[in-house]
Amino acid sequence: MDAGCIFKTKHTSPWQLNFHFQHLQQHQLLLGWCGPPANVTRCHPMPLRVCASPGKPRYGRAGRGWGSADHFWLPCAPVPAALPGRDALACPRPWGGRDSSGGGQEHEHLALSEASRGDKRGHPRLPPPPPAPMLARAAGALRGWPPAPAGGCRRAGGAASPIPPAPRPFNQLPGDWRAGWLNLYRFWQEGGLHNVHHIMARKFQQFGPIYREKLGVYESVNIISPQDAATLFQVEGTLPERFSVPPWVAYRDYRNKPYGVLLKTGEAWRSDRLMLNKEVLSPQVVESFVPLLSQVGEDFIQRARAQVGKSGRERWTADFTHELFRFALESVCHVLYGERLGLLQDFVDPEAQRFIDAVTLMFHTTSPMLYLPPALLRHLNAKMWRDHVRAWDAIFSQADKCIQNVYRDLRLQRKSTKEYMGILCSLIMQDKLPLDDIKASVTEMMAGGVDTTSMTLQWAMFELARSPGVQEQLRAEVLAAKQEAAGDRVKMLKTIRLLKATIKETLRLHPVAVTLQRYTTQEVILQDYRIPPKTLVQVGLYAMGRDPEVFPKPEQFSPQRWLAAGPKHFKGLSFGFGPRQCLGRRIAELEMQLFLMQILENFKIETMRAVEVGTKFDLILIPDKPIYLTLRPLEPQA
Repeated sequence: MDAGCIFKTKHTSPWQLNFHFQHLQQHQLLLGWCGPPANVTRCHPMPLRVCASPGKPRYGRAGRGWGSADHFWLPCAPVPAALPGRDALACPRPWGGRDSSGGGQEHEHLALSEASRGDKRGHPRLPPPPPAPMLARAAGALRGWPPAPAGGCRRAGGAASPIPPAPRPFNQLPGDWRAGWLNLYRFWQEGGLHNVHHIMARKFQQFGPIYREKLGVYESVNIISPQDAATLFQVEGTLPERFSVPPWVAYRDYRNKPYGVLLKTGEAWRSDRLMLNKEVLSPQVVESFVPLLSQVGEDFIQRARAQVGKSGRERWTADFTHELFRFALESVCHVLYGERLGLLQDFVDPEAQRFIDAVTLMFHTTSPMLYLPPALLRHLNAKMWRDHVRAWDAIFSQADKCIQNVYRDLRLQRKSTKEYMGILCSLIMQDKLPLDDIKASVTEMMAGGVDTTSMTLQWAMFELARSPGVQEQLRAEVLAAKQEAAGDRVKMLKTIRLLKATIKETLRLHPVAVTLQRYTTQEVILQDYRIPPKTLVQVGLYAMGRDPEVFPKPEQFSPQRWLAAGPKHFKGLSFGFGPRQCLGRRIAELEMQLFLMQILENFKIETMRAVEVGTKFDLILIPDKPIYLTLRPLEPQA
């Protein structure tokens, strides 16, 4: 019942009362109507006509219309014919009225006695209101809502919406946040280090769409609603700040290495990020990545055909984890350095394999140190800290080797400046960032571009193998795009809508990151709670992706949901949002799109459908058991 006013009377016959708008303002009434229609630019105090009759809403106007000094009808809700009690009009506040939660002086409800006498101008006198709780209960009974303190009016298509409650204080947030170390002990007991995503989804069911949590030294407010995510990002400002992973910061401080753009904050982050955006995210540069990534994809197809031939069974069945790791590292290095590492051959350079193992170890040792101070573990010389340092040492060593090779080739003019030479070459030749800053950011992109894309590709292939109908639709789309574009990959990428939706759907079910974080830069209202500045707020990506209120039938793999009509805003946040979104987003998207295109053109993807594979948290979400897939050539090999 969203009409303007709620009128209750013990009479069953229609009746009318005239009173002046100024009387309403004087008594700080809470009118259940937010003023004239949106196209009215001015409004004068004017006489109002309230009309109500049992069971019928009445809307109308008289005289010259809205905004004039004539009478008009005030929209009223249907009036029950036999409500007990005296005549009363329950209304929200007028234009410009104060929030009634402030001092209790504003009238939430107005009681009008039939015996009220008019003033000198013929308008009814306004008697003191009856007790607010009684009328709040009456309003609740009429609307079917529990009573709530009055808040503001919100226009929605010209009609007033329910009165929102006054924002509640931060310390009333639901959740387990009063005993951080006890919570951490319980968290460890239930295997929380590998089940963060499942625990978060369960707590959203327990506490609702927002809850506060503290685990050891890690404290956050967690949200699940896309609308709340939109509110959070709308106030992130020009210098947004996300969670800086403490062990990564501790390693750089320990080894005296500069921060890259991933870990920088403030103006230092902004200046570097603006420069890097031009070389990593701009559409003109992104097209230059296509031939580099396509070349790596073609080499993977050749390797897959060779493995099919070796099997002697016209198929290649394997756990593709390590194969996809090598493909992802080869791809990101080709884009960053313009060089190939030769990882798609039978013999792999031991140093390159050490880098892949180091990235896995780095992720594995990071997650426990989110809840314990890295400085304490360093002081104790804990094995976890030593392994973390060893992993980062190997990552930086491999990155430094690649960077030095590129820098040497540039100085000796071994590289042709007529073709695209990779992101690192472009940054060095522009000479707008210090070399140490370039090296730090490129190393972060190299480390972050292996497990993340390889895991998503593995999940995508697994889901397509379990959904052969979707796989055939995708293959038909890709082959049609290839024919129309005459094999031009850049043109093909502009028409493969279902394939892009497939990657979104894969990331919905299997996001790389469990959450997306921001520190609030000012007070923000989320779910009617006041969240103070400098609070870490996390959007639960895994929980949102499996919430039936956000995604109907969430367990079903359905890429078409991303192509259907309806709002999609802030539902697909796997790469983040705004100025602090994933810097390598375009590289990752292109890499996955081109890889799936090439696989679908050449192979049918199969798996054992009865096998269920879960997920576990290891800083990123990974399968809890090996995924065995089969690649079967579409055409028999000679």
